[in-house]
Amino acid sequence: MLPSAVVLLDADFKLQKWNEQFAKLVQMADKVLPEQSLFALGGGILDTVEIRHYLSTDLLILESNHQITVTMKDGRRVGITGRTMKRHGSNAKMLALMIDEKGD
Repeated sequence: MLPSAVVLLDADFKLQKWNEQFAKLVQMADKVLPEQSLFALGGGILDTVEIRHYLSTDLLILESNHQITVTMKDGRRVGITGRTMKRHGSNAKMLALMIDEKGD
């Protein structure tokens, strides 16, 4: 089993930190930069109505230890779990996502 892709986002869904698996998932292994929008990466591969819905309105589902399964724009299915948190030393809201590719 491959390790999870992990990304830490700010309240505007801009990247703060990520691991190598996340960069590979969005097919931008050497091109991911801090402050990029999650939805702009890889030509918008994660910019779907379904993913925006869960991240914008249904965070409780992600935070209840349930993995949601969604389809990226390239047709790959992924499972997403997440947690909101506060940035160390501030009240700024952050979102940590763990993303796993689903086999057929």
